[in-house]
Amino acid sequence: MIKRKAPLSLLVTLDSISKNTLDFFSVSQSRQCLQIIGCDKVILRYLNSLLLILFVSIAATSCSDDNHKIIEQPSINVLSYYPKSMNIVELQYKPAGQEPGVVDIDKSSLYFGDRVTMFQPEKIIFKNDSVSIIKRGGLIQEYKAEWNKGDLYLYNGVTGIWDYCGSKDGEVTFILNTGFFWVKDNNMHGSLSVIGQKYSLLSYSELVTYLGGNSNNLKNQVAWLRVQYTFELIPEVKL
Repeated sequence: MIKRKAPLSLLVTLDSISKNTLDFFSVSQSRQCLQIIGCDKVILRYLNSLLLILFVSIAATSCSDDNHKIIEQPSINVLSYYPKSMNIVELQYKPAGQEPGVVDIDKSSLYFGDRVTMFQPEKIIFKNDSVSIIKRGGLIQEYKAEWNKGDLYLYNGVTGIWDYCGSKDGEVTFILNTGFFWVKDNNMHGSLSVIGQKYSLLSYSELVTYLGGNSNNLKNQVAWLRVQYTFELIPEVKL
């Protein structure tokens, strides 16, 4: 009877070991699964953080690109004209109390000296709707400008009128008109001489109107000179 109990107790012991072993492996597998799940969660959190950082970086870069976009400025068309020649068109002289008459242009210096030469601009710059007339000594006259069929008009801020100034002659030539005048008033108090010039004056009659009419100038000596300054377009060299 004792010999039979031994195998039975051995079987019971083996069965117990088998169950414990299965329980151990079950627990181990569960722990491994939990560890794997935990690792997956960590990875997902890491990926989410990485995606968030990537999104913010892309957004920041996009904003930065927008901020640094170059705003296109309207093109500025600059043309520079330089003196080429000078032509005296007309010289008239009116003695006091008499009618005006045409005078030889060689006598212009009697009334105007070297003013005609000194008044010639050194450069004319056209920039879109404006004109800069550069004189000797660095004097710059700036005007609003308007073209009408090749004729140039300058805006007079005092009268609010567009005054004629000159005309194009072909593609590269511009002719600047200038009317010079000399007025000498003799009266009981002495004499007074006035010299001036104006781009828009084209004739002696326009000068008389500009000076106030015939009645105001009847007793005055008046000399009238019209000059055309020719300028040629020379492209600027960019270094």
